[in-house]
Order: sequence, then C-alpha cells, then structure tokens
Amino acid sequence: MVHFTLPTIFLLAAAAAAGLASAAAPVSTSGSCGGAAGGATCQGSAFGNCCSPYGYCGRTAAFCGAGCDSKFGTCDDAGAGAKVSNDGTCGGLTLSGGAGSGSTCKGSAFGKCCSEYGFCGDSDAFCGAGCQAGFGSCSSAAGSGSGTTDVKATRDGSCGKANGGTTCAGAGFGSCCSAYGYCGSTSLHCGQGCDPKYGTCSGGDSSSSSSSSSSSSASASASKSSASSAKGTVAGTTSAAASPTVKATPDGSCGGANGYSCPAGQCCSKNGWCGTSDDFCSFGCKAAFGTCQACPGSACSSTVQGGSPTCGDDGGKCFVQGGKKFMVNCDGKLASGDWVDGGDTSSINTLAACVAACAKTTGCVVANMYTGMGQKSCSLLGSFAGRQTSSGAVGQFAYVKSSGCS
Repeated sequence: MVHFTLPTIFLLAAAAAAGLASAAAPVSTSGSCGGAAGGATCQGSAFGNCCSPYGYCGRTAAFCGAGCDSKFGTCDDAGAGAKVSNDGTCGGLTLSGGAGSGSTCKGSAFGKCCSEYGFCGDSDAFCGAGCQAGFGSCSSAAGSGSGTTDVKATRDGSCGKANGGTTCAGAGFGSCCSAYGYCGSTSLHCGQGCDPKYGTCSGGDSSSSSSSSSSSSASASASKSSASSAKGTVAGTTSAAASPTVKATPDGSCGGANGYSCPAGQCCSKNGWCGTSDDFCSFGCKAAFGTCQACPGSACSSTVQGGSPTCGDDGGKCFVQGGKKFMVNCDGKLASGDWVDGGDTSSINTLAACVAACAKTTGCVVANMYTGMGQKSCSLLGSFAGRQTSSGAVGQFAYVKSSGCS
C-alpha cells in the first residue's frame, strides 16, 4: 500500500483542482481573457487563440508574442495556420481595432499584403504603414507610391510633419498630402507643394472632387465605427460584375474619388463605407462598388390602384399612379435625395397631390411633403437615399419601389 504524507495529499488535491479548472475554462465570447475575465481562454474563440499580456484574444504578434499568457490560449507565431482570404478580408484587426477575419493574404487573389484595416492588396496602402505582417507580406516595393513603415495613416484627413507625421496612404481621404497638410486626390493636393514623404504626388485627378479634411473627422470616425460593427447578412442582393481592374479597398472606404470597391458580399453605403447591414446595403447603396439589396425596404402591406394616400391611415401601403408604385412612409421625417425639376410644387399641401405630381414628372422617384413650422409644401426628388434624420426634417413622403419589388 502506498502512503502519502499530509503535505503530499494537499499538493495532489490542488493539482487536481487546477486541472479541473483548466479543463472547464470557458471560451471567450467577448474578446477578453485570463484571470481578470473569469478565467476565459482564447483557445477556440472567434477572436484568435492567443491571450495578450493585457488580457485580450487575438492572432497577431501583439497577442501571440512577448507576454502572451499560455495558461489561457496558445502562444505560437501570429497567423500560423490562417486560411487564405477568399473575400479580401484578413488579419487580426478590423476598422475599429476589433477581431478580424484571421485570414492571410499570402496566396490570395486580392493581393499578398494585409492592410492596417484588414484588407488584402498589393499597393503601398496595403503593404506600407500599418501592414499586418502576421497575415501576409509587408514590402512597400509592391506599390507605386512612397508609403513607408514608420508613419501612421491619418484618422482625420490631416497629414504631414505638423500633424503628427501621419500619411495619407491607405487612409481613405485621398493619397496625396497637400502643402497645407491635408489629404486628397486632386491636383491641389497632388501637385505643387505635395509632400511625398506622407503620401503620393502623382499630379492628382483634376476631375475628381477634393477629399480633404474639410469633411469632419468626427463624421469619418463615426462612419468607420459603423462599418466595422455591421455584421448582418445581405439577402436578395445585386452587385457590379467582378473585374480584374477593381481597386479593392485598403481601409473600408469605397466609391468616391478613389473608386475603391468593397470585399465580396459587402455593400458600399451612401456615405462611402463598406458593410453588410441595411445601413450599407439599402437605400443609397452604390452598386458599382459592391453588393446592394435588390429590393430595399419593407414590402407593401397592401397595394391600391390609383387612390389618394394620406398619413395616419396609409403608412406602409403602396399606391400605383402613372405607372409608378409609391410606398407611403408616415414616420414623421422627410426623404433624402437629389431634387428633380417638376415645376412649382411649393403650393401643394397634401401628400396625395404631391404623389400625383411625382407620378407625372419624368425622373421623379419621391414625393416629399414638408409639414413643419405649421406649414405644408411639396418637393420632388430624383433619387432616394433613405429618411433624413435632422430635427428640422419634419414631414412625410412616398417613394417609388423598383419594378418587380413587392
């Protein structure tokens, strides 16, 4: 018979308890790990298998290298075993610094470098500043610009030495840093005074509009945050045909002066950012730069031939007039879009009359009825980009549903 001393028994019991605790360690569902996260392990989590010294799961060297806690995950080479990207996304980071797809760009048809924002490509915007070496190559020689690895991409459109040494390469505001320290893609940014140390200086596109930081940094930041958090599934979508000349986005921006396209399955929103929720794929979505819903919005609750729509009774109903099917929206806001000339409609003071005017006007797709400040007036729009959100945009509208949409 084997006899154990009391200290030995205590040690064996402690070891057994530790083994049970380890075996029962919960897999992290929030991205946090370690003792401060209730003993959650990164092993098998969607965020990556490595637990960083700061208690977060990931796949890059920052998580899997120095300080990695092997008690709550693995601590091997970042990106080891990562699948090859088949949709253009990559790495351990997203637009907001959250968990990325974990795919590698090595061997990907989209390019071999994984950008700071988690997209594959071959230019300096992908291979230069912020490139994620754990998920592809990071050689700026692949690009045609002058991107470097010791500067950071701008977050607000400002650039150059006076603005923290930030570069325009891959930032989404335009690749040229002007003499005044702002990013853009016009000749004003890329021509005389352009600073090649903080972007490209190719002469610019004189036909494109400026993409400088006159756009508010807060708006850009908010849009990026929205793009990174959208995780919905796109159903019933349309998209532009794939082309080998498509410029894959390096930073989540799309369309506009740069003409970037979104990864497969993602939509380019009216604000120029990639994502997959209704905010990106519904009204205002840019089909030339990604996927869009074929029939955005809800279905008609019922359809009336002719008729006189009014709010209060007909919200959600559709009315067919002049060969157009109008869906009535009575949520209390005006529609956004581009104005179309339908003559003087300001004296029209009912939704029914406004719809009738739109039905007769070529190119009109929205009958917009303002009802604020005790006044009523009708305006006609030639495009529909969803509801307005400003406090003064009080009203009701009816928009034309696409042919074939219920």
